Amino acid sequence: LRPLLGAAVLSTAATWLQVLVMAAVLAPGAFGVVLPPVVAGAAVALGLGGLLWRGDGHGAAPLSAPAGGPLRLRAALGISALLAAVAAGVHLGRMWLGDAGLFVSLGIAAMADAHAPVNTLLSLHAGDQIDGRHLVRGVLLAISVNSVTRAIVAVASGGARYGAGVAAALAAGTAAASATVLLLARA
Repeated sequence: LRPLLGAAVLSTAATWLQVLVMAAVLAPGAFGVVLPPVVAGAAVALGLGGLLWRGDGHGAAPLSAPAGGPLRLRAALGISALLAAVAAGVHLGRMWLGDAGLFVSLGIAAMADAHAPVNTLLSLHAGDQIDGRHLVRGVLLAISVNSVTRAIVAVASGGARYGAGVAAALAAGTAAASATVLLLARA
């Protein structure tokens, strides 16, 4: 069970680190804004994931690659459509309801994917439509909501014990990122 928990937690570390990559590409001016909380969240996820990945020393059964390879055109097109729909939905939510609409639509979108709402936030920041404070809050919201979805999926697919482990690790990373934001706000 530990290596499986480790893999789930390490995937969240990748999500945190992808925020930095997306910021560097989409909104270089936002990189320094998101860097402290993202590093905190990623560090906790990498640490916990690494500890869990080591397992109990007995090793895990090797996994085989899926038939047909890992890449599928239909899935890629579906993800592209999802990203476009999220961007449009977040934009419309903000137009109709202001900041409240922005955060509500981000939260709804993050139930399915954290990356699309973060991409949208970074694009808004690059266009000077939101400030750094809104950007960081939105990133934390997107990853927090998506973490809840991941925990629910973990319970459904691996049982209560597995799901609780995944949820605890996800919460620890999000708490570290949030605490970093709070500490920096007081400095």
